[in-house]
Amino acid sequence: MSHFSKILLLLTCTIFISCSNTKNKNSTDFVVKAGNKTLTISDIQDICATAARTKDSALFMQNYLRKWAAEELLYNKAQKKIKNDIEIENLVNEYRKLLIINKFKEKIIYENNIKPTIEEIANYYEQHKSELKLDEPIIKGALLQVNKKSPKTDQLRIAMKKIDKSSIEKIEKYSLQYVINYDFFTDKWLPMSNVAQRVPIPQGNKDAFVAARSFYELQDSTFIYFLSIKEFRISGAEAPLEKVNDLITNILITQKNLQFVKNYQQKLYDDAVKDGEVVIK
Repeated sequence: MSHFSKILLLLTCTIFISCSNTKNKNSTDFVVKAGNKTLTISDIQDICATAARTKDSALFMQNYLRKWAAEELLYNKAQKKIKNDIEIENLVNEYRKLLIINKFKEKIIYENNIKPTIEEIANYYEQHKSELKLDEPIIKGALLQVNKKSPKTDQLRIAMKKIDKSSIEKIEKYSLQYVINYDFFTDKWLPMSNVAQRVPIPQGNKDAFVAARSFYELQDSTFIYFLSIKEFRISGAEAPLEKVNDLITNILITQKNLQFVKNYQQKLYDDAVKDGEVVIK
């Protein structure tokens, strides 16, 4: 492909992408032809969009079109040399059968909309909690960031050490007058990797950090950071139910769906035997 052709192809793709709302999917103007097969601008809409995001769009398109043409030529050659191959036909039919069956399974699973109960999730957790380990420490508490020049930061420090109802109210009233960033998560677990993105904490062992203190303060040239730790669990400890609730839910949904399909198929078979549609001699 010449340099001019590359530029022309890229320009065509760019124009096509920008004018996609008025595209003509039946366009007979092809971009590449291999044997009797062609690709039109409409056919390569998605690949044009992908090419536009690459470093060298023209080279990307050139390689794509060459690969497409080479595969088409090879396929055409193979069709002429391999005709009426029973093994291939059987494989194609078997694959089509599996695709249809799987599509039907997805349909009946979706329509059935199986959801585990709270009791089932709790029971699964009790039976498997020794296997559900934390891969990093988690905490419950609060964090706060305030400008060093803000007044009455000593009051914020006292309130952050307590983090009770009245302390939270004081912090929220303070925020109405002065700019602060805060997050109260006394009722939910946060991973330390999340907390460390908002409060600069020392590098090193995060488990030792959370186990050694209930309050942490750090000042830099601009801000004061407060971190209050009310509860913690270290790496390797059993994960609390609320942290693995979604995981358990997905596991149970998968198990229930498999059992549902199994039962559905068994009933289908039993009914067919009863009705004489299945006869095994």
